[in-house]
Amino acid sequence: MSPIAQMSIVLAVVFTVLALFIAYLIYENECIRKVRYRYDGAPSGFSGYKIVHISDLHNKRFGKGQKRLLRYVADEKPDMIAVTGDLFQNEYIENARDFMEGAVKIAPVYYVVGNHETLVSLLPEFLKHMREIGVHVLENGVETIERDGDTISILGLSDPMTFGGNGGRERRRRAAAELGRMSAPVEGFRLLLSHRPEMFEDYVGRAELVLAGHSHAGQVRLPLIGALMTPGEGFKVKYDVGHFFDAEQNTTMFVSGGLGSSNIIPRFHNRPQLVTVELN
Repeated sequence: MSPIAQMSIVLAVVFTVLALFIAYLIYENECIRKVRYRYDGAPSGFSGYKIVHISDLHNKRFGKGQKRLLRYVADEKPDMIAVTGDLFQNEYIENARDFMEGAVKIAPVYYVVGNHETLVSLLPEFLKHMREIGVHVLENGVETIERDGDTISILGLSDPMTFGGNGGRERRRRAAAELGRMSAPVEGFRLLLSHRPEMFEDYVGRAELVLAGHSHAGQVRLPLIGALMTPGEGFKVKYDVGHFFDAEQNTTMFVSGGLGSSNIIPRFHNRPQLVTVELN
C-alpha cells in the first residue's frame, strides 16, 4: 500500500472518530432525559400529585420558544412546576422568559433564584415580569397549597449569594438562619425549594421534602466513576444528583442534574434532566 493510501486511511479514521464524538456531544447536550421519583410520606390528599422540577437552564434553548422543553413538561401532566434557579447567567434572558411564559399555561409555577441570576442586572426586571404573568416568586417566603382537605407549605429559600456577608460560609450561615426563621412557625408538611444541595445538613429537620439543583450532576461524568466535581462541593462530591435521605429527621432531598451548562465545557455522559416527583 502506498504512503498516500495509508495516510488517506488514517485521515478517514480520524475524521470518523471525530464526527462520532461530536455527534455524541450533541446527543448528550440536546436530548432531554426524563427522570421520575416517587415520594412516599406526603399528606394523603396529595396522593398522585405530580411536581415537575426544572433547574439550571442557563439560557439553553430546546426548540424555538422552548417548544420542545415545554412539550416534555406538559406530557408529564404536572400539578405544579418547581423551578430552583439559574434560569439564565448573563444579560440575555429571552430563553428563560420563553420557558416561564409557557410553563404558567401548563401548571402553577413556583420559583427561587440561583447564584447566577443574582449577578445579572436584569434580575429585578425579570422577577417583576414573572409576578405579572402569575409565577409564584418565593424570595425567602412561604405559600400554602391545599388539596382534598390537606395542605402543603412551600418554602422558597433564595440563594446564599443574595444574603451578603464576607465569604461563602457567612452567606450560608445567614441563609440557614433565614430558613430556620421561615420553617419554625410552619405546621404540617413542608416542601422546600432551594438552589443548593450542598446545604442539605441545614435543610434537615426544617422540611420533609427538598428539591434542589446547582450541581449539574457534575456536568462531566465518567462511566463507573460519576461526577469528578460539582460547583458547590468541588472535588468532595456528595450531593451531585439523585435521592438523599436523613432517616433521623425524615428529610428527603431530590437533586436535579439540570438542563444546561454554566461554562464552555459541554455535558458529558450526563444528559439534561427533566425531573418529575410524584407524591404518595
